Amino acid sequence: MASLDKRDLSSALTGKLGAEEIAKRDHAWFVLRINGVAYAATKLSHGSEKQIGQPILGRIARQLGLTTAQLLAVVGCSIESGTYYSLLARQGKRTEIIGL
Repeated sequence: MASLDKRDLSSALTGKLGAEEIAKRDHAWFVLRINGVAYAATKLSHGSEKQIGQPILGRIARQLGLTTAQLLAVVGCSIESGTYYSLLARQGKRTEIIGL
């Protein structure tokens, strides 16, 4: 079963994909904006678990417009940010961010 280190995922979201991290009390939100428009958003718990496994990993991938395998490839550097942005553009994915 696939799992990711929470720090690796956080670093990939902010560093590689350029997502904005918004720290809240219980969770950190990650919002990916392209030309000021929010296209994808997800959140990670500040809880003590260091590994993210299924089914949460699958939910995060869907929220970002990816499959679990694609998300693992983004974190593992097999998919670059330009490829990810192209995927989002083809999907026309935008998100309504509630509660931020």
